[in-house]
Amino acid sequence: MYPRQYTTHHNVQQRNVFIGNSNLESGIVYGGSNCTKTHEGDATIESKLYLAVTGNEIDEEGLNRIGERVFNLERAVLAREDPRGKKVDELPEFNFTTPLQFEMHIPGCVVPGKDEPISKKGTVVDREKFTQMLGEYYELRGWDRSGLQTKQKLVELDLEDIAQDLAQRGLIS
Repeated sequence: MYPRQYTTHHNVQQRNVFIGNSNLESGIVYGGSNCTKTHEGDATIESKLYLAVTGNEIDEEGLNRIGERVFNLERAVLAREDPRGKKVDELPEFNFTTPLQFEMHIPGCVVPGKDEPISKKGTVVDREKFTQMLGEYYELRGWDRSGLQTKQKLVELDLEDIAQDLAQRGLIS
């Protein structure tokens, strides 16, 4: 069974970690705290939850590996089941053409700047920069620049069966 995709409506830096058994049959997601100014909570909470659920101790690197496996499983399901393919990574056209006027969760459309907060009100997303950053994101994930997962990355994550399935469908780089 593949894990379900979880999203957030908060524009805060968030770490999603899947907690479950080795078959990835059940899990929970923990996000950043909305109770502090920095949206940071107890950095050890995921390890504590994992220990409570599984009885096994795990460090941050182990949790990150679990999260990366889950993220790649989600991507594989998306590649296999969603006819839109890579288009799910693209922003709707209005982001490139209609200036931002309102964001419910960010009063004044203010975001962190280099030295101080800045307002993004009245701006649009630069299509060229977005496309460049999306390619860089794919590379950081270990995928090819078109967004396809690589056999190498899936094998590295002990997901050889997923790599084989995607290869048979022509959905892997």
